[in-house]
Parts: sequence; C-alpha cells; structure tokens
Amino acid sequence: MAPSQPNPSVTLLGIIWSLLDPLLFIALSASYLPLTILALIRTQQFGTLASPFLFKDAWFARFWAHIGPQTRENALPRAGPLIAQARGVVLDIGPGSGEWLKCFDKEKVSKVFGVEPNPDQHPLLRERITEAGLEGVYEIVPVGVEDLGE
Repeated sequence: MAPSQPNPSVTLLGIIWSLLDPLLFIALSASYLPLTILALIRTQQFGTLASPFLFKDAWFARFWAHIGPQTRENALPRAGPLIAQARGVVLDIGPGSGEWLKCFDKEKVSKVFGVEPNPDQHPLLRERITEAGLEGVYEIVPVGVEDLGE
C-alpha cells in the first residue's frame, strides 16, 4: 500500500475551521442550558431538573428543535435521495424530532419504526409524522437501539 499523500486543496484556514467547528457546536449546545433550566422551572418540572438523565433529554430536545432543521438543510442533498429509496418495513434509528420524515416516499414504505429513546423528542416527532402524512405507517418505539434485543 502506498503512503498517503497530503491533499493539496487543504488550506490552513480549512484546518483551523475543522478544529474550531466542533468547539463552536459544543458552545452553541451549552447556550441552551439556561433556557432549558428556565423552561423547566417555569413549568415546575423540578423532577427533571433534579435528574441528570431527564435533564439531558430535555436540554437536547430544546437544542435539537432549533439546530435539527439547519442540520437537515446542510445534509439534504446527500441524505434526502438515500432516504427516498427506503421501501417496505423501515427501522429509523434515532429520528429525533423527525427532521427527515418528509423524505420517505409514502408509496414505498409500508411501516416505519422510529427508535427514539428521548421522550422529550416525541411531541415534535408526532407533529412531523402528521405533516409527512405517515400516520398509521410511522410508529415511535420509545427505547434506545441497545434495548431492541431484549
């Protein structure tokens, strides 16, 4: 096997951006902490505030409700055509808030099982199921993929 050659199209700015981008994403995620805490206090969900596991789900759901659509737009040219090819019974691992449901071809899929363990994602996921016209076809499976074998 020949040694790999450096990519001449990689620039210093590109390298710096690739190092900073994940840090910016983490910082953006962290910016949703205060909003999540305030929302949980306002709705008197003190049990969720006291539980790291439940709080993490609430925090991520709030963050992903805003970031998910942007992520979808960036990946749509690559992922959209792939999802549109799904047919028959489909296992949708980690659908989150359902950003990709509109990409499923309703004529090709007979049943879709969306394995989403975060209950804070389910309300928006249900809305997106309706928007995509997948009622009766799409079923939320409220467990983690690691629990499917049990």
